[in-house]
Amino acid sequence: MLVTTPFQLKTLLDSGIALPQIDLTLSATAPLSPQLAARAEAALGAPLMEIYGCTEAGQVATRRTTKGPEWHTYDGWVLSGDGDGDGDCTQVQGWHVPEPTLLADVLEVLAPQTFRLLGRSSDLINIAGKRSGAVPRAGVTIYSPRYAALTFGSFSSSLASPLIVTSPESIT
Repeated sequence: MLVTTPFQLKTLLDSGIALPQIDLTLSATAPLSPQLAARAEAALGAPLMEIYGCTEAGQVATRRTTKGPEWHTYDGWVLSGDGDGDGDCTQVQGWHVPEPTLLADVLEVLAPQTFRLLGRSSDLINIAGKRSGAVPRAGVTIYSPRYAALTFGSFSSSLASPLIVTSPESIT
């Protein structure tokens, strides 16, 4: 079994090294694209499962990314929304979270134990699965001298690679 993050998994698949066949890949920390999940399943010869976790409750759900965007909660967890369909008031309840608790994530609740992850209720950036509330202003781009692409969703000052935040006009 390989336990990984989307960032680490992409780096592994892009490395070009020969990969052994395994029984299962488990990914967490950030949503995985269906394309990357399909690449991993083909390269490793094993199904890939993702874990959805949140600060408010911990591990709540799982999905097989290549089978669709829907997440399914573990037994004992239920989700509820405010019914308007925008997903910004989703609550989770179960196990060690006995009272309905509002999530920071925006979920489209399809059934009490099935949902789609739509995003975050606040503007965050996400770099290699690290999230926090540093929000870039309009017209600001984040560049990294080490990584070619950064995905929006956290900024962490503990990253090994320095980040430069500047306006696009100053980049030549």
